[in-house]
Amino acid sequence: MDNVNNAVFTSLKPVCDRLIVNVSEQTTNDLKSLLPTLPSKAVQNFQNYISFPIEIQLLKPLNSQLKQMLVETLTELYNHSFVDSASTLFRLCTLLLQQVVTKNKIAVSNVSEELKLSVVNCINRLWLSSMSQALYDAYSRDNYPRLSPVVFMLIQLAKNEKLIQLRVGALECLLVLCHV
Repeated sequence: MDNVNNAVFTSLKPVCDRLIVNVSEQTTNDLKSLLPTLPSKAVQNFQNYISFPIEIQLLKPLNSQLKQMLVETLTELYNHSFVDSASTLFRLCTLLLQQVVTKNKIAVSNVSEELKLSVVNCINRLWLSSMSQALYDAYSRDNYPRLSPVVFMLIQLAKNEKLIQLRVGALECLLVLCHV
């Protein structure tokens, strides 16, 4: 590791360790505010290291506000890095969908509109941050079954939600997904 990566790792390690051991609003905000201060190339190098504790925490039952903060931190991560594979793209989209759909996955759940908006914004950012090869693979016929739940959820949000900003965000995200 070169000096820049060493320095970045030294600043990331304590925050990521705290986040995986004991998630809190403070720790989540610490990571979110740290990301813009790091070089984008280093953020890309440590993308999986940064993403792992966020993904682990999103799998746990947490309150809506904390989940929203974690999703916003994930969005911030992909503001400073890119998605390099379709498998990563779909893994993260599936994780995000789990935050806003019912257990039987046939409807949007009754969680806060702010969390739903954060999820829509994060999905939007993931697709916009995807490299061309990842997008090419994502739109292959084999991945249609993985893409359809994302489209379905976005259509449901655009059709049924009351918050105008959420409806517009869902429509914008659909446009991003449809723009090949």
